[in-house]
Amino acid sequence: GATQKLALLQAHTSNLAVYAETTEVANILREMLGDIKTRREIIDKVDTEAKKLLADVIAKMVEWERKLVALGNAKDKARALQDSAKLEREKLNGDNHVIEIAATEQNE
Repeated sequence: GATQKLALLQAHTSNLAVYAETTEVANILREMLGDIKTRREIIDKVDTEAKKLLADVIAKMVEWERKLVALGNAKDKARALQDSAKLEREKLNGDNHVIEIAATEQNE
């Protein structure tokens, strides 16, 4: 009688302990999965923001490269105009020199 009831009670208690432990493990695993899901959502959000920032930075870099090329072209054009003006001045100075020499020779 009593030993049989005690053995039966211990078996049920043991089964309850195993069930409770299994339930606790399942709850811990669910919490871990929830944490993983939350972390993945955060990582995805940060990744999306980083990709947007990269696209913005690349667009800005392209814009500045275009401006730099335009400035380089303007510099080259200004230098060409400056060189052309210098050649024109030198030609005029040479013409004036020739005129002065001719005038001096005529006066002599």
